[in-house]
Amino acid sequence: MSRYNRKQAREEKLRQSEEKYRLLIENILEGVFVIQDAKMQFVNEAFANITGYMIEEIIGMDFRTLLRQRIWKWSRIAIL
Repeated sequence: MSRYNRKQAREEKLRQSEEKYRLLIENILEGVFVIQDAKMQFVNEAFANITGYMIEEIIGMDFRTLLRQRIWKWSRIAIL
């Protein structure tokens, strides 16, 4: 196998692995999120459903803002 073919095989294996991981995270029932530099970088559909936001609304949001808003809403529900 040539160097080029080995490189292509490694890249294809990596692509397949990334696709399996993406499908798992997107379809898991638990909320999954990634925070980088205090900003929400990734959330799955389950996390969006838990928070009541759309994924597009959450991406880029400061996680502290999201946390404050959710705690305030949940505390008001508990009091009512």
